[in-house]
Amino acid sequence: MQKFQIGDRVTLASMPEYVFVVIKAKIDGSYVIESLEGNNSVLSYDNVSAEMLKSFFDKNTVIKSSILW
Repeated sequence: MQKFQIGDRVTLASMPEYVFVVIKAKIDGSYVIESLEGNNSVLSYDNVSAEMLKSFFDKNTVIKSSILW
């Protein structure tokens, strides 16, 4: 089973088009994740199991970010 750390970017199996950030790792192995929406609202899920999450890594995003800095 994959483990995630606070700050990791992940996608949710049921919502792969959204990128979430892990904001809390719970003692039972579940996570709290959040995603900022365009209208300054926050989409948050609690008690999400690791099996429902997938690491998000977009090589193009990282390259674009490093070029800007």
